[in-house]
Amino acid sequence: MIGEKLCTPQLRLLVLTESSPEAICHGIGLRAHHLLRRLPHSYEITYLSAEQFASAKPTRKVPLRWLRSCLQLQQPYRVDPELQRAFDCALREQSFDGIIVMGVDLLHYAEHCSVPVIADLVDEPVLAALREIRVQGLSVNGLRMAKHVFELFPYLRRLCRNARHCIFVSEQDARWFRRILPGVPASVLPNGVDSSFFHPADLPVNPREIVFSGIMGFPPNIAAAQYFAHRIFPKIREALPECHWSIVGGGPSPEVQALAGPNIRVTGFVPDIRPYLEQAAVIISPLVSGGGMKNKILEAWAMGKAVVATPLGCTGIDVRDGANILLARNAGEFAAKTIHLMTHPEKAREIGCCARQTVVAQYSWDEKSLLLDRILQNVLSGQEKCT
Repeated sequence: MIGEKLCTPQLRLLVLTESSPEAICHGIGLRAHHLLRRLPHSYEITYLSAEQFASAKPTRKVPLRWLRSCLQLQQPYRVDPELQRAFDCALREQSFDGIIVMGVDLLHYAEHCSVPVIADLVDEPVLAALREIRVQGLSVNGLRMAKHVFELFPYLRRLCRNARHCIFVSEQDARWFRRILPGVPASVLPNGVDSSFFHPADLPVNPREIVFSGIMGFPPNIAAAQYFAHRIFPKIREALPECHWSIVGGGPSPEVQALAGPNIRVTGFVPDIRPYLEQAAVIISPLVSGGGMKNKILEAWAMGKAVVATPLGCTGIDVRDGANILLARNAGEFAAKTIHLMTHPEKAREIGCCARQTVVAQYSWDEKSLLLDRILQNVLSGQEKCT
């Protein structure tokens, strides 16, 4: 448990996250780090991270028990008894004004507490699961995700009705959630980007370099990499045989590693992604599943880079097709627009410049932290009542 005390505390918060605030990474951890450290009002914040209690013990599959788990609806997320005990102990030992839970998979730990809970769910999990089912079809993974959807409905109804407020990164996610639980207050709090850290540099651009970045063990990123590799990249290579594609990000799955070849590089974890983004002619976001708002696009935009993306790949972002991004709705269109940017560098620079302007104007972490502060002040001061 990591405690961080700020001067003149007004409200005491317990923040439950997947990783500690010092472990800055993509996704929810990055969001928690930037939003909470920039809160304008004084808070006393205690962090409790799930990674401290992650068990490395392998679970042995008993055939009959495994079959029963496949057939019966269960708790959709794993409960760690040690983390639950640490959470309960923190509530007994200290007095908190509110609890922030970062991520839907941790929400059950706060089920029985009497302290007001603000749930930053980020993505709407049912919508993300339905997208995955559409991609997987009638496969084993598709059937597994269908079962997960049926497990999610009672989980969300039970736990989110006890939350004072739920937060999502995009209006699409919040709108879907309101359809499922119309009485639960829900707000949109988009991600931001540090545009002083991610900024255009003077490194030379490789006119034939394509980059896709992210956590490469994350199922939507795996599906996106496979989609680009099998459906799009061959079309690009027909027109530009010398082009090269870098898949940049930690934890690449075996499926992603298998894509490596003469014109495809799988880097694995890199300590600094900026040199890879800066040298690329085009950044891609070929997502076909998942949900939420993609940090990879905001980071590329802040670097002044041109991006080609599927509509799903830029959910929740103020995209203007042809101005600050190029949108592609099928594989042929994606290949054609990527080729166009690689063969027209002046157009890529124009789009990248507009993208950078969009980030600076709309996606400051300081601005997003003000929105979170407003939610906290309203909920924890009692101005927003339970439904």
